[in-house]
Amino acid sequence: MRYPHPLLQGTYLRRYQRFLVDVRLDGGLEVTVHCPNTGSMLGINLPGAPCLVLPSDNPNRKLKYTLEAVRVGRSWVGAHPARANTVGREAIERGLVQGISEVVGIRHEVPYGLSSRADLLVTTRRGSPWMVEIKSASMVDGRTSMFPDAVTERGLKHLDELLGVVKQGGRALLLFVATRDDVDRFRPAAHIDPVYATRLSQVARQGVVVRAVTSRVTRTAMRPVRAIVVE
Repeated sequence: MRYPHPLLQGTYLRRYQRFLVDVRLDGGLEVTVHCPNTGSMLGINLPGAPCLVLPSDNPNRKLKYTLEAVRVGRSWVGAHPARANTVGREAIERGLVQGISEVVGIRHEVPYGLSSRADLLVTTRRGSPWMVEIKSASMVDGRTSMFPDAVTERGLKHLDELLGVVKQGGRALLLFVATRDDVDRFRPAAHIDPVYATRLSQVARQGVVVRAVTSRVTRTAMRPVRAIVVE
């Protein structure tokens, strides 16, 4: 995924009112940018850290910039959860997701279950289509990517909807996209949401396929890098 404009670097100052972050751009200009991350941003809500923002050409936008990444150690960490959907699709298309091959078509936002929309519906040459949910994972413990960074009722709902697909004879994939390239495994954050972690293990044992990939953020693009082990 290429950004529509090269990202601009600045310094992350503070987050407030959930959707707002103050940033000092390189050069000294202080601006308020849109924060598209509705989670806790645990581990990347770092006042004083370098950050990357995307400028907009839209003259009707109230905020001209969007927060895209925060520097943690030597890695840029994606802070825009919706980007994980595009990167996840690219990972599938590039064959980085074990178990999905010979892809012939991909659709977005497909209704399924009682009241959900799958991020992707992936059609392959053989077998039934895959219902795919993609989750953005920015938090880490050492070199382990983790999700969620806050209790997630919506995430629980998606687990049950995916299991429903499997029980009806379909195929379901939950793909975690680590929005960073400094990790080599994934596990659920049981210390933050033990209910979600337990349910994830249960649906995985019942046939929902769980995979994880890493990604890399640069000034011009965010790309999938490799598959990592799911614990």
